Amino acid sequence: MSKKECGRIKNLRNSLSKAYKSGLMVEEVPKEYLVESNQRVCIDEGIAKWKESKKGIQIASTTVNPWLDIEHRRYWLARLDSTVVGILILTPIHHGHWQIVNVVPFNSSPKGTSEALIHAVLKAIEAEQDTLDESTSSLHSDSTGDSIPYPNYQISIGDATSTPGLVSFGISATQDVVPRHNPSPKLETLVKIYNKVAYLGGLFGRKEFRSKFDPKYNIMYVCYPRDAFDKGSRFSLFEDLINALRK
Repeated sequence: MSKKECGRIKNLRNSLSKAYKSGLMVEEVPKEYLVESNQRVCIDEGIAKWKESKKGIQIASTTVNPWLDIEHRRYWLARLDSTVVGILILTPIHHGHWQIVNVVPFNSSPKGTSEALIHAVLKAIEAEQDTLDESTSSLHSDSTGDSIPYPNYQISIGDATSTPGLVSFGISATQDVVPRHNPSPKLETLVKIYNKVAYLGGLFGRKEFRSKFDPKYNIMYVCYPRDAFDKGSRFSLFEDLINALRK
């Protein structure tokens, strides 16, 4: 194990330790519970105060909408002394794949709340996948005499692969934005604007935080119509790129 990997694991363990020593509890809650109780009001207030505390250019935090497509999403809450201090929202992608849509530690949350929420979700999905593997293995064993192994859980940044039980953070901003095809002066300018805004908006920090969980990175591409740089303004082209990072 490399020195960098050891540091990553130590960092994550320290964060989890601080969260749990403070008395933090994390659990998945039924969406019906959120709708029927006053928890929804508390969550909205927590998110609103969290947004208000943010300074500078905000990109990621403006996309928090916990009640969008609620029937298909899963919710984990972090509580401290029965008070909700954080929320994680998980949404299905396809074929047993999941994406972490939002992780919001409220202003009153202890250090390590985000890590504790993500860790709880990964353990839950891993357990579900293990159960699925056992049942599938048993079925294959009964019919063929040989069990067929399935991949374990993975977490990725970028597009989800075909691995069952995979959890994705979605797309992350990177400084390695490289024009691939049909380069032009407008495209070069767009990359420079992106780098400045992503830095000021703290998007590069999100990737650094996510690296604690040792994700697998997949290259993502943003494509524009052939005549986009002839007709579109730099602002509209940049807006399209930022919108891609919000998904």
